[in-house]
Amino acid sequence: MKSKKLKSILACVLVLCMVFGIQSNLAFVFAQENDDTIVQENITDYTTDETDTAGATMDDTKDTNTTGKDKVNTEAESEPVKMNNSITPASEKIPQSDGAVVDSETTITSDTTWSNETILTESLKVNPDVTLTLGANVTISGNITISGGGTIKRDTNYTGILLSVPAGSSLTLNNITVDGGAIFGTIYNPEYDVNEVSFATLGHSLYNIGTKNSDSIVYVENDGELVISSGTLLKNNDRTNGKMEASNPTAGAINNLGKVTMNGGMITRCRAGAGGAVFSRGTFIMTGGEICNNAGYRTVNSDYAGGGLRAIGPAYLSGGIIHHNVSSYGGGIYCENTLDIGGNFQLKNNYATAAGGGIGCSWGSNGLPSINMMGGEITNNQIGSETVSWGTREGAGITGAYYNFNMTGGIIKNNTIADDAKGDKRSIDILNASHTSNTHTFKISGNSIIGNGKSGGLGLWHEWTFKNTFSISGALDTDSNIYITENYYSGLKAGVIIIQATNEYKIVSSDIEKIHIGNENLFAYLDSANNVVKITDLRLNGGTVTDTSPLGKRQLPVPVKEGYIFNGWYNKEEFNGEIMNTVEEGQIYYAKWTEKTSTSVSFRENLNLNKIYDGNAMSLSENDYIVTEGAGKVTFTYQEKDGNKWKDITSAPINAGTYQVKAIVEENDTYKSTETDWKEFTI
Repeated sequence: MKSKKLKSILACVLVLCMVFGIQSNLAFVFAQENDDTIVQENITDYTTDETDTAGATMDDTKDTNTTGKDKVNTEAESEPVKMNNSITPASEKIPQSDGAVVDSETTITSDTTWSNETILTESLKVNPDVTLTLGANVTISGNITISGGGTIKRDTNYTGILLSVPAGSSLTLNNITVDGGAIFGTIYNPEYDVNEVSFATLGHSLYNIGTKNSDSIVYVENDGELVISSGTLLKNNDRTNGKMEASNPTAGAINNLGKVTMNGGMITRCRAGAGGAVFSRGTFIMTGGEICNNAGYRTVNSDYAGGGLRAIGPAYLSGGIIHHNVSSYGGGIYCENTLDIGGNFQLKNNYATAAGGGIGCSWGSNGLPSINMMGGEITNNQIGSETVSWGTREGAGITGAYYNFNMTGGIIKNNTIADDAKGDKRSIDILNASHTSNTHTFKISGNSIIGNGKSGGLGLWHEWTFKNTFSISGALDTDSNIYITENYYSGLKAGVIIIQATNEYKIVSSDIEKIHIGNENLFAYLDSANNVVKITDLRLNGGTVTDTSPLGKRQLPVPVKEGYIFNGWYNKEEFNGEIMNTVEEGQIYYAKWTEKTSTSVSFRENLNLNKIYDGNAMSLSENDYIVTEGAGKVTFTYQEKDGNKWKDITSAPINAGTYQVKAIVEENDTYKSTETDWKEFTI
């Protein structure tokens, strides 16, 4: 009885299988006739039944052998797929049909090539040590994740976009490598490997002997979204082919018109006319990961800027690191919109050939860009020594024209301009050139901008008309300096307000000592009644001001001039009228000098300084020289003969050798300084 029931069940199963088999064939024929084929290629499926040596039926998920163990297929079962063509192992690499649709979660288990355009409607996995080669664009449809630990690589004959994310779709890249196929080196050698240092300085001039003139790795359209997660690597994509591309300066890795969020992974060794790694016209958010060793193509035109990121749209950076990228303008970042920096984000070790080692920015189609620094670090960025057309080196940390800067947290430090840089190194960190009636506001808090190149601290360049104010919200400590530079057309003049304070802070006299103006006649003074810092014009007539602290109390400082006595400040160039002691708004003050009396000093005739070594230092007394009565203190300086040259020594000689000595009279309140010629002697 049991045998009959079992036979009946098996018969029913057989009939059902035949029915579904016929329906599958009919569906396949119908799809062909309507030219709307849904194709899934190159997928290895392990769900087909097999028969073991004892004749038992089994599959790869269940042991059906009642008499012994099945020969179970040990390979992982593929995910369910919708398909209407025969199942084909991926290793056979059957080319796709035009307009193919991959509409199920797919696992690539062996090296595979997709030769034609593909629409991806479900998630894709590429197993570790497996490569999926793309010879055409893959368009994302829906919310898709590509993962698996394997590699997606551009075919050597394909130069277009690899992955497109249209409006309404989203793509998450998680633990996947996408390789654009470029091979960079300094010589024509496919085995040459470029280290991060050389890429960070030579990235714009490296040879690419791999795939050239390619489009971006990922293109995100308006209202599309891309998420880059941990373990993802986008690399080796070159958009320049050795040329500037004014008509289409698409990014090296990601061309974004929608939204890109980077919370992990790395983008590296990509190059483009602008935005070596990312060109974002949409929104860019970075909370983690790395953008490193990318290059914006070398040119002085700001259209070719941003070694790591070019942000035409807003960018929000709260984590991760952008480092060792290179461009002519904005080695790390170039922005034309809102750029918010906070959290533990780092911008470091980026390199610009002309300006903006860390960040370069400029007024764009959205108006004035705003850099808001609430945290993070901008450190160790550099401007190099290469020749550029405009002949200046501006902003090792940050530079730009027509923008607002608001700093309430974080730190900017150790950004430098190369010592051998050609041209005028006229500002460090912040550059502002205002040719318009717009007023730009710069805000910093104390202890934030330190140790940046030769000028230190913060540098501003004001041009044509002074329409800028600088707002501080806390005391400036020893290392937090404000440097204001100008060119020939500056409107920086007596009475102009340069610094104001937020309502919660009262400017103090010590802040004035941290404010430096790149004009020998212009100085800052405190108008405490209005809580602002203004400009005063001091015509020093060859003198210098070494102590600006009196200006913090509106008192005019006491300048110094070698060989002269200061006789006071006058508000008239003819030095008539009263001597002025207090700064008044809009006034120009002239320093009056009286030349000091000349003096003389000489060694006595027939003075013999030669001596036999006795273990004692050479000693001179007032009996060995003649000096004008009332002159200043006399000191001595020594040199030792080294071959045919003389070298300075710090103290009177003791050991045997040949030496020379000079007597120097210090300047005092009445007499000038003077000195003798060198007198040679031997121990």
